[in-house]
Amino acid sequence: MSYDIDLGDFSGNYTSNGNHIYYDHMEGGLPALDGLTGKQAGDKISGWIRSFDYDVCENWYSSDVGEPTITSKYDVPNGWGSTIGAIVFLMKLLDACRMYPRCKVYVRY
Repeated sequence: MSYDIDLGDFSGNYTSNGNHIYYDHMEGGLPALDGLTGKQAGDKISGWIRSFDYDVCENWYSSDVGEPTITSKYDVPNGWGSTIGAIVFLMKLLDACRMYPRCKVYVRY
């Protein structure tokens, strides 16, 4: 199963296996964006970025290269979803929100 999201000319999907990264940092996860305008969804995603950044900082160790603690927290053991993939998908959606601030977001799952 995956979340299919449409906004303006943007159409994308992300596996529901890796969705806890969204729920941990945005109330309601990706489904909470359904019916919002691109502007409203972009504001929610900006909140996600701040929350996720706080989580990264709280789990950072100076001896680490990269972010092994945060990726081990969110990478899906079965390989269907990764921290980096989830972030990239959300940034693509944020870009669509910027491009289509008045269009509605549609989330199907």
